[in-house]
Amino acid sequence: MKTIVRLDSKGRISLGKFTKNLQGLSGFLVQVGSDGSLLLSPQVEVPAREAWVHQDPSVFKSIVKGVQQVKAGKTRKLGDFSQYAL
Repeated sequence: MKTIVRLDSKGRISLGKFTKNLQGLSGFLVQVGSDGSLLLSPQVEVPAREAWVHQDPSVFKSIVKGVQQVKAGKTRKLGDFSQYAL
């Protein structure tokens, strides 16, 4: 899709109509080409308490495997752990 966007009086452009299908979007990484072209790459933020999952590939793989097992019905009930909930 190509379209022309116009700058407002403060030099800004609105990207809202281009981002409707991007869930969790928090901003863009902007790369400026030698010819002045701009490449915008959508970015999402990860809460600090969850960042460790993305920093350790083995942890991430383990979580993905667990989700796949749940989807395939390969789980069993171990008991009621509600007393340990925070």
